[in-house]
Amino acid sequence: GRGINTAKMRSTLLQIMLEEVATFCQHSTQWSHVYQQLIYNSARGGSTFKLMTSHPNRISTKDKAKLTSIGVTLPTLVEHDRNQRLHEYLSTAFNIPLENGEIELIKSKKYVLTKDFAYKMLNIHERKK
Repeated sequence: GRGINTAKMRSTLLQIMLEEVATFCQHSTQWSHVYQQLIYNSARGGSTFKLMTSHPNRISTKDKAKLTSIGVTLPTLVEHDRNQRLHEYLSTAFNIPLENGEIELIKSKKYVLTKDFAYKMLNIHERKK
């Protein structure tokens, strides 16, 4: 890895995933509350982790430290608000390549990619795993 202690990473990932269970059990997401979901892809023998969050400026210092310790790069407020960021989250989770920063199928079908739609797609994807 990238200088990351593998045993600590596994322990941290398990802790984060257990914390997400309550969120996954909710039927809806209220974007006014802090919502976080760890997105990962372990294709081709590597691993990539991203964090989808409703409010990156409200992530606790403890959670920031935990996430950065396993290699998660947290988006700035400007990056967070870019629609392209939603394409990146879905690309990572579904292992779909990006073309010019977007998922081609979403663009060609003229779907409107919103936070809520991306959340639902990721939630369904997690449940089918």
